[in-house]
This record gives sequence, C-alpha cells and structure tokens, in this order.
Amino acid sequence: MTEVPQVFATLLDAQRDSFNDRFAARRRGGARIDPAAFLAHLRETVAPLLAEVHARLPERAPAVLNALYDASLDLFAASLLGPEGKLPAMHRVWMELLPNAVTLLAREPVSLVGCLCNAIFQVAQQRGTRPDLWLERIKSALPHSQSVTDVLDAGVVAAWQAGMPQFREPALAAAERMKPTLASAALGLSSETSAEVCRDTVASMKRDRWFRVGTTAPSPGLSPVGHAGAFTGFGGPFSRPPAVRCVGGRLVASVGDASHWHMVADAYGAWFRRVEDTKSKPEPLPAEVAIDAQGTVRWGRSACKAPHLAGHTGIACDGETLAVTIPTSHLVFLFARTGGAA
Repeated sequence: MTEVPQVFATLLDAQRDSFNDRFAARRRGGARIDPAAFLAHLRETVAPLLAEVHARLPERAPAVLNALYDASLDLFAASLLGPEGKLPAMHRVWMELLPNAVTLLAREPVSLVGCLCNAIFQVAQQRGTRPDLWLERIKSALPHSQSVTDVLDAGVVAAWQAGMPQFREPALAAAERMKPTLASAALGLSSETSAEVCRDTVASMKRDRWFRVGTTAPSPGLSPVGHAGAFTGFGGPFSRPPAVRCVGGRLVASVGDASHWHMVADAYGAWFRRVEDTKSKPEPLPAEVAIDAQGTVRWGRSACKAPHLAGHTGIACDGETLAVTIPTSHLVFLFARTGGAA
C-alpha cells in the first residue's frame, strides 16, 4: 500500500466529518461511487499532490485538499475517474498534468482542476480528435504557465491542433498574445525555437489554414488536403451521401432537404455543426473554379486530377478550401492551393 504523507492524514482527519457527509450526500443522490476505489484514489493521487503543495505553500494545503476532494467526487459520480472510468485520459490529467503545475494548483486549485478536466473531456468527446496530443502539449506548456489564463490559452491552441478546427481563430489569437516560450510549447515547436521563428510560424498559420507546424512549404499548385464526414452508422453526420454548396461564405453539406451541416476544416481536422436550412440561395461557384467530366479539378491556373470525383454531386469554394461531393460516398473531398499558387 502506498505510504500516506503525514500532512494528508492530518488534514483528512481534521475534516473527516465534512468529507464523509459530502460523500454520503453524493451516494444518496444516486451516484454509484465505490468507497474502496475512491479511498485508493485519495491515497495514490490526491495525497502526493497535497504533499507537494504543502512543501511549497503550506498555508494553501487545506483549500487544495477541499478542491481536489470535491473535484474527485464530481468525476467519480460522472464515471470519468476511477477504475471504472470511461475516460482514461482523465486519469492522466491527475497523474501527469497536475503534478507539473503544483504552484498554480496551490494558488488556484478550483480553477486549474476545473479547466484541465473540462478541457480533456471536451477534446475526448469530439470524433476524430487526439486527446494524447493535447495532454502532451499541455504537459510541455505547464512549466511555462504563470496563471490559469496561460493554461487556458495553451489549452485552446492544443485543442485546435488536436483536431478541433472550430477553435482556430481563438487559438491563433491566444498564440499571438502568449509569451514565445509558452506559445512554442503549445504549438509543438522545439524548446529552442526563437521568438522570431515562433511569430513567423503563427503568421504562416494565419495566412494559410492548411499550413501545419513542422512541415516544409509545398510546391505551388492545387492539392488534395483531406476529406471529411462519414456515414451515421460509423459515427459521422450523414445518413446518405451529401451534396456540398457555399452559403454565406461557409461550406455547407446537405442531405436532401432534411439536414444541413456547416463544415469547418483545416490542416488539423474537420468539424460539422448542424444548422437550420434558411433557404438561403447558394453562392455561385467562382469562375476560376471548375471540375470536368473526368474529375479534373481546376482552381485558377492550377489543376489536380481526381478521377474518383467524376460525376460529382456538388462543388463549392469559400476562397480557402474547395470541396467536392460524389453520389457514392459519405465523404466531402477537400482541395487547397498551396505554395502561393494563384
């Protein structure tokens, strides 16, 4: 059995009645929390954190214990933490992230634990994301974070690059205002990256939504940059092959007249948000964009052969991304001009 730090045992004993009452109230409310598993979590996870806090800021230890206890109750009650937890990444927040942010934990325990646990839950819930990447980025960013605001900024940058393109704009804004060392960690750049290179990288990402950190500049031209969507039976948004169009400057994929999805896509992923059909008239395809009967896609002077897109059902362009749909697939095929192609 893990040896319990004396400070933890002392503080736990001092508030034992209060803690027991809170635990009992949760169980009376219907939460299925195994007492042995919860006690093991307190001993193995909370106690070491509390010992670290006490070693640095002893006066903050009681408040931290209360915050960690209540957060643990919430997560166990929601089956997000513990041996039966349905979100393994949540355990990593407690074992890998919080120990790397002890000073912040001591100062703002409720805010820090809340923002980290909520963030990993949101990242893990969205289809196609990479929670492990988010965890690694935040683990690297925490030593450079001076406040919970810094952690939130790093979190949104990491969430974007972990596969949540709907956060691209706030992530870029956060990357611009963060200190270069923190921005570099959140973006996945080397710890030796200079402030100038960091700024240039953010500028490149702002100019081109298909630019990825760590990649070399592609040759000028029109290139396939990915695909998005899936059949509902596989967790996707579409019950039948969709048709794509551009409405109000946004790419919209529709299944007949019944369901319509605003699509956001960039180098880090794709996201669909269901929208009401406003009966808005689709915007005409730009004159410089076309696809012929053989599936050759053209955008300005650039062209890309894609025979599988012959007989397309829809083609749309929002100025940054060209999207094509076909009658035999639930996917939306995406193209972009690269390397400064005009």
